[in-house]
Amino acid sequence: MEKLDSRHREILTMRNSLHLPYEEIARALAINVGTVKSRIARARESLRKLLAEAAPEFGAANKSEDDSADYFLPARPAYGCHAVAYA
Repeated sequence: MEKLDSRHREILTMRNSLHLPYEEIARALAINVGTVKSRIARARESLRKLLAEAAPEFGAANKSEDDSADYFLPARPAYGCHAVAYA
Protein backbone atom coordinates (compact mmCIF):
# COMPACT_ATOMS: atom_id res chain seq x y z
CA MET A 1 0.00 0.00 0.00
CA GLU A 2 2.91 2.36 0.67
CA LYS A 3 3.86 2.32 -3.01
CA LEU A 4 0.39 3.45 -4.12
CA ASP A 5 -0.38 7.03 -5.03
CA SER A 6 -1.66 8.87 -1.94
CA ARG A 7 -5.17 9.32 -3.45
CA HIS A 8 -5.37 5.60 -4.22
CA ARG A 9 -4.10 4.66 -0.77
CA GLU A 10 -6.59 7.00 0.90
CA ILE A 11 -9.63 5.74 -0.98
CA LEU A 12 -8.73 2.05 -0.55
CA THR A 13 -8.18 2.60 3.15
CA MET A 14 -11.57 4.27 3.50
CA ARG A 15 -13.34 1.50 1.60
CA ASN A 16 -11.47 -1.68 2.57
CA SER A 17 -10.08 -0.92 6.02
CA LEU A 18 -12.71 1.42 7.43
CA HIS A 19 -15.57 -0.26 5.49
CA LEU A 20 -17.15 3.07 4.61
CA PRO A 21 -20.01 3.09 2.09
CA TYR A 22 -19.48 4.83 -1.26
CA GLU A 23 -21.79 7.67 -0.22
CA GLU A 24 -19.81 8.44 2.93
CA ILE A 25 -16.51 8.39 1.04
CA ALA A 26 -18.02 10.74 -1.55
CA ARG A 27 -19.10 13.18 1.18
CA ALA A 28 -15.71 13.04 2.93
CA LEU A 29 -13.79 13.69 -0.28
CA ALA A 30 -16.38 16.09 -1.76
CA ILE A 31 -16.69 14.07 -4.98
CA ASN A 32 -19.48 12.18 -6.77
CA VAL A 33 -20.27 8.55 -5.93
CA GLY A 34 -19.41 7.58 -9.51
CA THR A 35 -16.00 9.17 -9.09
CA VAL A 36 -15.50 7.19 -5.87
CA LYS A 37 -16.27 3.94 -7.66
CA SER A 38 -13.96 4.68 -10.58
CA ARG A 39 -11.10 5.75 -8.28
CA ILE A 40 -11.50 2.57 -6.25
CA ALA A 41 -11.40 0.50 -9.44
CA ARG A 42 -8.25 2.30 -10.62
CA ALA A 43 -6.65 2.00 -7.18
CA ARG A 44 -7.37 -1.75 -7.06
CA GLU A 45 -5.87 -2.19 -10.52
CA SER A 46 -2.74 -0.30 -9.45
CA LEU A 47 -2.50 -2.47 -6.34
CA ARG A 48 -2.90 -5.64 -8.44
CA LYS A 49 0.00 -4.53 -10.65
CA LEU A 50 2.20 -3.72 -7.67
CA LEU A 51 1.41 -7.05 -6.03
CA ALA A 52 2.08 -8.95 -9.25
CA GLU A 53 5.49 -7.26 -9.47
CA ALA A 54 6.31 -8.00 -5.83
CA ALA A 55 4.95 -11.57 -5.90
CA PRO A 56 4.94 -12.82 -9.52
CA GLU A 57 3.43 -16.16 -8.47
CA PHE A 58 0.14 -14.31 -7.92
CA GLY A 59 0.25 -12.41 -11.20
CA ALA A 60 -2.23 -12.99 -14.03
CA ALA A 61 0.51 -14.44 -16.25
CA ASN A 62 0.89 -17.41 -13.91
CA LYS A 63 -2.81 -18.28 -13.74
CA SER A 64 -4.02 -21.21 -15.74
CA GLU A 65 -7.12 -20.84 -17.87
CA ASP A 66 -9.16 -23.15 -15.63
CA ASP A 67 -8.13 -21.31 -12.47
CA SER A 68 -11.30 -19.47 -11.51
CA ALA A 69 -10.02 -18.22 -8.15
CA ASP A 70 -9.31 -14.53 -8.00
CA TYR A 71 -6.76 -13.67 -5.33
CA PHE A 72 -7.88 -10.06 -5.23
CA LEU A 73 -11.65 -10.29 -4.80
CA PRO A 74 -12.81 -7.70 -2.28
CA ALA A 75 -14.17 -8.93 1.03
CA ARG A 76 -17.84 -8.17 1.63
CA PRO A 77 -18.37 -8.27 5.40
CA ALA A 78 -21.86 -8.51 6.79
CA TYR A 79 -23.24 -5.28 8.19
CA GLY A 80 -21.80 -4.64 11.63
CA CYS A 81 -19.24 -7.46 11.36
CA HIS A 82 -15.52 -7.26 10.88
CA ALA A 83 -13.92 -8.85 7.84
CA VAL A 84 -11.64 -11.82 8.29
CA ALA A 85 -8.87 -12.48 5.79
CA TYR A 86 -8.09 -16.04 4.83
CA ALA A 87 -4.81 -17.15 3.29
